[in-house]
Amino acid sequence: MVQRNARTSAWHDHCSVARQMISTRLLLTMPLLVTSAITGCGTSDPSYAATDIETTAPSGTIADMAWAAKSFLIESSGSDLSVSISDEASTEDCPFLLDEDKAGVLLSVPAQNGEFALSFGGGHTITLYVPPAQNYIAVDGYVVVSDVTATTAKIGFIADAGDGGTVNGTISGAICP
Repeated sequence: MVQRNARTSAWHDHCSVARQMISTRLLLTMPLLVTSAITGCGTSDPSYAATDIETTAPSGTIADMAWAAKSFLIESSGSDLSVSISDEASTEDCPFLLDEDKAGVLLSVPAQNGEFALSFGGGHTITLYVPPAQNYIAVDGYVVVSDVTATTAKIGFIADAGDGGTVNGTISGAICP
């Protein structure tokens, strides 16, 4: 753990059409700037559960590259926590982590204890970011938010973005102002 520093075919067809529409729109409106890969589409029968989440620092692959978390930032916006996780080490208490040269993980979760499956239609996704502007949206996975206080939180997750990669692990630390 990082411390501070069986879907139905009808649903599968729906997901394929949604991915094609989104990919087509992105290619038409933002050529070569953003590539978005949406996989899984989430269902009421998620592929992952809380027991699949590792208690070690998040690691895995992003765009076929090995990736491991070395620092993170948890910020509060009242009812939500915004989380940025980087493979760049930092000694700052509240580092700015969106380095345009480094891959990372971005997610937003409720600022309260709970757990939920990722899903395209359910509003919870995790972004696996690859510079300069390639985003893989994980809609298959699971998140557990625990030990939330006014100043700290623990967040475990598994994010599966299909060909875009899979990252699994837990962070725990201070919430930055």
